[in-house]
Amino acid sequence: YADQAVGDFVARIEQQYPDSLFIITADHREKLGIHFKDKEEKLANYAVPLVIYGPAVLGNLSVNKDIPASHLNVLASILDIALPRGERYYSTSPAIFDLEPDNYVANDRVIISNSKVTPLGQSTKLSAEENTALRQHKALSALIWQRVRKGDDLPVH
Repeated sequence: YADQAVGDFVARIEQQYPDSLFIITADHREKLGIHFKDKEEKLANYAVPLVIYGPAVLGNLSVNKDIPASHLNVLASILDIALPRGERYYSTSPAIFDLEPDNYVANDRVIISNSKVTPLGQSTKLSAEENTALRQHKALSALIWQRVRKGDDLPVH
């Protein structure tokens, strides 16, 4: 039902406003108690659906679905689409269109690369790249929470 409703909405809006951009995402399926055990589908335990659709707006931009990304990449992606080509902006994460094939994504539970899912635990041994991804995640999380709680009022030491 939800898929049909979203499809109907997109079709109706796209007909009225052909240059619309749709960004559709959802939450983690693990919170619903749905878990895959098959090695090939293990990534689906941690993946979050993300659809960026708007043929008139996207032009020749495309996303490589085999490169892991996170919601932190979405804002930069919107700016890449909306701003004039070559316009500079500040972002904590690259746009989805600019990710390299060896990209790593981390959160508090898992580190994902294009070839591996590493669940985090007390005794998890991490590669240098995985450690870097985890440190970046923690730093960005701290920065984002500070900004949410305090706004522009950053502490001075």
